[in-house]
Amino acid sequence: ALPIYGKGYGMVASRSLPAKSQIFVEEPLVRVNKDTAGHATKLHPLAGPKMQRVYEIANQGGFDPANFETWPEEVVRLLQEVMDHKADFIHATVSDDVKQRWMALGDAFAADPETKTPGGVLRTNGFDDDEGYANLYELLSRVNHACGDAANSTRIS
Repeated sequence: ALPIYGKGYGMVASRSLPAKSQIFVEEPLVRVNKDTAGHATKLHPLAGPKMQRVYEIANQGGFDPANFETWPEEVVRLLQEVMDHKADFIHATVSDDVKQRWMALGDAFAADPETKTPGGVLRTNGFDDDEGYANLYELLSRVNHACGDAANSTRIS
């Protein structure tokens, strides 16, 4: 990663790259299980009640769980908070070196660098995989990427 004036750190190609070129391989710094229906989440003193509220709203027919566009703001906020709790738990269990590297990444949800959180860093930089995990990569997070339909990068492993 190179310092990019006014932007922090980033990756810059030193030559033209054909489409779909593999530019590097990286193991995730951490993986956070996104399963919100498991026992650990239900039993968590903060996450459990939040998921219970999500289930209540869903049972009232308040949204279609399969269609993100129908999710009420309350559901989105509650699920983000649950993932923040999961990130906090993982952050508390990793080595000091991994904690430092995790928190060196950006947090688009923080008002300033002093208010960064593990969950905010994960939501800003995480890549979801097909196994139901949010993966945090130290270098891949530096690649200019977008989420959802605007995605311009693909995880192939």
